Amino acid sequence: MTARIPSPEAAHPGQSPRAGEPAPAAATAPAPIHEPESPSAVARCVLPTERRAASWARSFTEAQLASWQVGHGVTFAACTVVSELVTNTILHSGAPDVSLRLTRSGTQIRIETVDNGVWRDPVPPGDNDVAESGRGLLLVGALAQDHGVYQVPSGTCSWAVLSGTADEEG
Repeated sequence: MTARIPSPEAAHPGQSPRAGEPAPAAATAPAPIHEPESPSAVARCVLPTERRAASWARSFTEAQLASWQVGHGVTFAACTVVSELVTNTILHSGAPDVSLRLTRSGTQIRIETVDNGVWRDPVPPGDNDVAESGRGLLLVGALAQDHGVYQVPSGTCSWAVLSGTADEEG
């Protein structure tokens, strides 16, 4: 089942993704290599690779997971992971847009970002304790049950799996 996907315009009234352009339309992401078993729900959106995309992706994720009745703790972690993965695409891919795919399967949420930019092997963080960037995948690894990055025919897929979808607050 594919969920109705709110556009970034719906999440942020009065702000279109690019001046004078309509909000990005939903699109199908390339099939991932690690497809979850029998997903019960899938939601997708495509965003332009600009600074506001991470915010729109978080809003999309928060709304979608709320509609799936995912708990607040998992939703917060998912929004953080989405922000990191989308930001990596913006900063490193050179792609004009990023496809975000959320999949609910049993008690897991799988997050994927796919871009058609130039493939680059992930670079491990350096020893610079004062660097302002370079720790996004470490944060993703701390929040996710599993995560990774792999090359697809048209670019890069970054993914993470989070566990525990029940609403902890009742």
